Amino acid sequence: MSYQLKGTIVHKGELMTFKNDFKKVEIVVETKGKYPQKVKLEALKDNAVKVDGQLQVGCILDLMFDVKGNEYNGKYYNNLVMYKWEDITEDLAVDIPQQETIEEETIESGEELPF
Repeated sequence: MSYQLKGTIVHKGELMTFKNDFKKVEIVVETKGKYPQKVKLEALKDNAVKVDGQLQVGCILDLMFDVKGNEYNGKYYNNLVMYKWEDITEDLAVDIPQQETIEEETIESGEELPF
């Protein structure tokens, strides 16, 4: 089963290499909304190399992931494994106009402030 998530990378771990040239990298993505969440995901094998080379903290992603579960010595573990993503940082970049300077109005002596 596949799931989708959109958020900003707030942490990217180091590329780890294990036996048989197996590679893994972990990232943490912060979602938006009323209750933002920080979600840890991992990329494996070739995807780990792509994540390490292409993505950095601050990138906004629209990503797809699977939930993987396994048992080890009677304990159960879950991992969120990302397999497809799109960097939408550029799509969301908006030119913010420079703020106009507001000139302070001079208040004549004896005039009361409205607050």
